Amino acid sequence: MEQLNITTGNTVNLHLTLTRLNEPFPLEWATDVVVNLLSTLGTRTALSPVINDDGTVDVTVPAVEKPGNYGIEVRGILNGNPWRTYTGGILRYTYATVPGASEATLQGDVYDITMVVQMNAPAAPSTQVQSDWAETDSSLPAFIKNKPTIPDAQVQSDWAETDDTLPAFIKHKPVIPGFVEWRGHLNDDGVRYTIPGHTLDELWELLSQGKLIVLHFDIEESMQTFVGWNGQSFHRVYTQLGFLPGMWGLFIDTLAFESEDNGNINFTFNRSDNLAHIPLYLSDLGEDESHRTVSDTEKSSWNGKYAKPTGGIPATDLAAAVQAALGKAASALQAETDPTVPAWAKAPQKPAYTAEEVGALPATTPIPTVPKNVSAFANDAGYLTQHQDISGKEDKMAIATPAGTAIAAVAGTYYRFAAAVDTLAVTLPTMADVSKVATVVLYLTTGTAPAVTFASSHPVVYQDGFALEASKTYEINCLFNGAAWVLMAAEINTGS
Repeated sequence: MEQLNITTGNTVNLHLTLTRLNEPFPLEWATDVVVNLLSTLGTRTALSPVINDDGTVDVTVPAVEKPGNYGIEVRGILNGNPWRTYTGGILRYTYATVPGASEATLQGDVYDITMVVQMNAPAAPSTQVQSDWAETDSSLPAFIKNKPTIPDAQVQSDWAETDDTLPAFIKHKPVIPGFVEWRGHLNDDGVRYTIPGHTLDELWELLSQGKLIVLHFDIEESMQTFVGWNGQSFHRVYTQLGFLPGMWGLFIDTLAFESEDNGNINFTFNRSDNLAHIPLYLSDLGEDESHRTVSDTEKSSWNGKYAKPTGGIPATDLAAAVQAALGKAASALQAETDPTVPAWAKAPQKPAYTAEEVGALPATTPIPTVPKNVSAFANDAGYLTQHQDISGKEDKMAIATPAGTAIAAVAGTYYRFAAAVDTLAVTLPTMADVSKVATVVLYLTTGTAPAVTFASSHPVVYQDGFALEASKTYEINCLFNGAAWVLMAAEINTGS
């Protein structure tokens, strides 16, 4: 941040912008906001700030009679937490102009200063309060709000429970029919089939109970058929031929129970003579235009393809470079919309005018040669022709460029180091006349965090903010206040 050089006896108006984490600081929400002027002697002078609606602060710094470096401090409270921002040595009051600094010597000038806010960590509670499930007093810290209701115990469901008011009762139980298995065989006549050991009355009773009757009987050699009967129709017929590969289906058209003979049930059925082959593998099936099989590789490839949404491809699905290009195109000015711009200026083809139409000189007008040296100009009244006497004027500070890292400072001298300084030993001058104010200024760039020592026959006082860091540029102001050398470091800018 550039330091402002102010001639003593003048006021200066400051426009302060507060930031935190590279964002505007919400000053409008803060309370107890104060602005102080900090002198090199450590005194604070309260100023009268004006807080603007945009969160900036306007403040007028009154006239300062003693030269030296002064800082601006802003403090306040935000959400119960104190905060502070400080710029050490931002204002430099001098009797004469100091090389390398801005001049602010006129009354009423306004200067913009950006300040970074530092928040103090909020105080933590002294002890942690343990939450208590049994606590019923909602005003105590241990009380737990919005506790869920937990049932007393888990109830085991019971399939046989018939009382629908009990927790063990199971609602909407499915009806699971029972089944019986009967085995039969082909009679000697080669037409009828017999189920031995069962009667028709037994069959009708089981069917009336909704039982599923599964018949097992031999139809041909090495062939076994399972027939399911639910009291109305045969709902599944499954046949396995042991001497044929795969599965084969035998379709039964009708089945009739004919008679009961000595405790045996006789029945016949008509069947199709065509045995349908049921393949076990997809590779055994034929393909057509509408029905095809796909491999795992083909399916994985198809699943990896982009599915275009019906509403179009969103920008987020595009490559980053394409998104960036579309963003630039969308933000570019598509057409001039400023109503103050005349129509002819918005038109693609601009009108052409001659020099005479616009009051300009023609292209043939000769251009005079402008002299490069002052001696070529003719002198007239009001302009200086020789050096003027400046005796009696106050001298500017002398500028010195030290070559080493140990210097014996001379009062009224501005020391500027040409290279980075890692160590520096400074011997400040002895002031014979303690009624006078003396100044020594050191301008240095650091490589690593430098070790700077000061020696003087007078006391040396370090002001708040005197801390040097690596790879930064500082200006160290040494001001003799009549009793001691007062030192303050001001950060000029960052960089190695």
